[in-house]
Amino acid sequence: MVGLSLRDAAEKIGKSKATLWRAVKAGKISAVPDGLGTYRVDPAELARAFPHDTASRESMQHFGSLSEATEMAMLAVQLAAAEAMVAELREDRNRWRDQAERLALAPPKAETGRRGLFGLFGKS
Repeated sequence: MVGLSLRDAAEKIGKSKATLWRAVKAGKISAVPDGLGTYRVDPAELARAFPHDTASRESMQHFGSLSEATEMAMLAVQLAAAEAMVAELREDRNRWRDQAERLALAPPKAETGRRGLFGLFGKS
């Protein structure tokens, strides 16, 4: 995962590494182990969790651009899901339309047997 180490992330927001670690443990911010014994934090996640604690205006601009990229990626995923749903709904619609056409073209069934409650007792 591309991201900042806890130390770098803490420097970006002007907090201590321990403060950031407590936020991770409390579930306020997500961090992913990188396999080397350290954790990585997505800069967009930092901007979400600590919007007013940036160390400088420059880092806030950096977070803003990553946030836009993250938002674009999320929108692309949502668009793909919506397109898949539309395709599935079209298939369902076509199946229902085909069934309705078959039923409309089928000859009516001849009535057999008696109708009504008296039909159970052999009377018409």
